[in-house]
Amino acid sequence: MKYVALRKTLQSALCLCLTPLMVAQQAAEPQSARYRSLPTATIPDEVVIPKGTRIELVSLEHVSSDTAKEKSLVRFALAKDLVVNGVKVLDVGTPVEGKVSRVRRGVPYRQWGELTITIRRIQIGNHAHMRLRSSDPENPESMVDEWAQCALVFPLCITAIIAFSTLSRTKPTGDNERAVLPPCVGWTFWTGSSFRFTKQHRAESKAAHPPSSQATCSNIASNQSLRGVQVK
Repeated sequence: MKYVALRKTLQSALCLCLTPLMVAQQAAEPQSARYRSLPTATIPDEVVIPKGTRIELVSLEHVSSDTAKEKSLVRFALAKDLVVNGVKVLDVGTPVEGKVSRVRRGVPYRQWGELTITIRRIQIGNHAHMRLRSSDPENPESMVDEWAQCALVFPLCITAIIAFSTLSRTKPTGDNERAVLPPCVGWTFWTGSSFRFTKQHRAESKAAHPPSSQATCSNIASNQSLRGVQVK
């Protein structure tokens, strides 16, 4: 009888020791199961890029009014990832082509050089493109021209026009008459219309237009400091 009683006592003690471990295991199982059931992040089949989405570009090459020719191509790239609703659509460095639409040679001591580069679109895949514009179509304030602004501050605007006319009559000194677009200069554009970006577009873009390694500029300069250069 003493042996039976001792065995029951040991069994009871063993149960008391194992009970906390069993409870902890049962409590841990739902948590681990919950983590196993979490879905992995997937890229949706289609992402709509809204009209008016901001696009940051950066120039990739040196272009001068002394050597540029009309209709020649100028290389740009995305300055940062294009992210829409938390989904990365286009990678930083995605190539974008501009075209020289106007060039005027500078003449020492006589006239300033001019350089106009037009960017109309980003090629998406093999057969599609996304239209770009240099003003925000969803923000009327960004499309108000200088003459409309003059109506609000007429005296100041008249002064600015006079100052600009005086500056335009200033002749170059002979060593800075050219208009130059250096690399690593940033420009802001917006999408001109909405665009449906699909998985097929993604695959074609990565295959046909891999991100340019030359798009990494440690410091992207402002375009406001460029004289005689217009990118539109």
